[in-house]
Amino acid sequence: MLARRGRPAERVTLPLRTVVINWPLTMPLLEDSQRGEALRILSLVALCLFLFGFGLHSRVLWDVDEGMHAVMTRNILLTGDWVTPTFNGENFYDKPILFNWLGAIAFLLFGFNEFAARLPASIFGTCGVLVTYFLGRKMFGPTVGFLGGVILAGSAEYLLLSRVVVHDIALTLFTTLALSFFYFGLVDVERRKRYLLLFWVAAGFAILAKGPLGLALPGLVIGVFLLATRRVSLIREMQIGWGLLILLAVAGPWYFAISLRNPDYLRYFILEKNLGSFTSTDTHHAGPIYFYFRALAFGLLPWVTFVPLAMVGAIRNRDRGPGDAVLFLLIWAGAIFAFFSLATAKLESYILPLFPAVALLFALYWNDALTDLNPSRRRGLLWSWSPLVGLMVAAVIYLWLVPPSSLQAKAGLDPPRVYGFIWTIAALVILVFFLLWFRKTRAAMVAIVVLVAANMVLFNLVLAPSVGPYRATKELGLRLDQRLPPGERYVFYNRIRDSAMFYADREALVLENPTELQELLESDKREFCILDERRLKEVDGLKELFFVLDQDGNKYLISNRPDP
Repeated sequence: MLARRGRPAERVTLPLRTVVINWPLTMPLLEDSQRGEALRILSLVALCLFLFGFGLHSRVLWDVDEGMHAVMTRNILLTGDWVTPTFNGENFYDKPILFNWLGAIAFLLFGFNEFAARLPASIFGTCGVLVTYFLGRKMFGPTVGFLGGVILAGSAEYLLLSRVVVHDIALTLFTTLALSFFYFGLVDVERRKRYLLLFWVAAGFAILAKGPLGLALPGLVIGVFLLATRRVSLIREMQIGWGLLILLAVAGPWYFAISLRNPDYLRYFILEKNLGSFTSTDTHHAGPIYFYFRALAFGLLPWVTFVPLAMVGAIRNRDRGPGDAVLFLLIWAGAIFAFFSLATAKLESYILPLFPAVALLFALYWNDALTDLNPSRRRGLLWSWSPLVGLMVAAVIYLWLVPPSSLQAKAGLDPPRVYGFIWTIAALVILVFFLLWFRKTRAAMVAIVVLVAANMVLFNLVLAPSVGPYRATKELGLRLDQRLPPGERYVFYNRIRDSAMFYADREALVLENPTELQELLESDKREFCILDERRLKEVDGLKELFFVLDQDGNKYLISNRPDP
């Protein structure tokens, strides 16, 4: 049974079959057993394999970014150049190469396909969940660590970025690992030197994953934490000299090699890409200072409703845990949030490195609700969940009153698919509410995980096939590929369609304005161009110069010559 306050827990031995079947309910009972430790780790791995691995191959690569990063990864194998990333015939300096290296290995093992392209993200995501578990276990015990891993894996933004071809999940893993090693060194004096050296190793891989941010983010968190706790003297034990040598050993060889081949690389990557993204107003990703409040509201779904409870509880008990663990997590989340809020360039994925800290703060509150005899905590969970129930009920009523016919034209979603998706999710949200109402807190946690899994499965099986032609250019690109001679480039209007480039292995020319399109259409030879419905209307004044030959989703293939 669970320990009552002031009384040690009674050790419980459970049959393995019972534990496996009821692992979400029995996990807190296994805190002191080696079998329980193994089961927690295996359960997290199994959860990640399902959430991050289910249907990786079933959805086409989307525009933009997925196709581009997949093309860059494939180019490593086609050119044999493992140093300089290339895209569309040019060097690509925006991202370091670590993610692409792992992707190239996946392509070698599984071929050029969607599964292999997305596999690195799934691996990084799974490792990040496990690191979060070990950090939470060190801070507050195995149950909090386990719940933190579950909450992180089931957060919308983390789940999404563990299933797509982008680099942010790699930065999140190594940032989390670096901060975990720092914390381990903080509380374990005997092994401090070893852990702090491992901090530098993890930071080196973070730099390989995303550049200077790999050191800047953990450095910012640690600096603020040491100032807040008056432990500045610990900097002397960080072994900065050895640390810099480790950074050079881990990340230096690639940065040296690419700079040797491309003298303009460091100037562009450090000054223009990194510093420019933080300070320049001339950016494609500008956003207001409150941008990341909206990003968190989506990214932490469905757990976002517990933010007020978890944060207020954490602030009130910020000295809780060895080494001021709660304060460390608060500073971790707050410093990264503030850092990116002050930057001019903003994307939702940038704040992913703060998610492990928030997940552990949520897990701490859930653990208290599971073990505390005070019913106020469980009531807090109930009322925190209520807004999500209201939102889903409102969505169901709205869809009943206003059928989503426009979604079919804009995204290929026919009403029955939308109804089925929303009704299923709404039913699970309401189920969680009633479980909390009847104080079935553990069952409610399991139901939320089921809600996350159902959301992912339904999206892949029901929504993604319809949305695909509106988010990707695979089919239209392949049909155009059959019309073009070998080696000829695609032509796109206004924006690049990188998914088509991946599936057909062609480079592309992007026309920026109607004048360039007009010059193409007035050519003496037959020309083709792909553009979307919005841009087709934009160039309506040129309609006498082209013929619409094909369509897929919201994209059109036009030519200056009709088909025979």
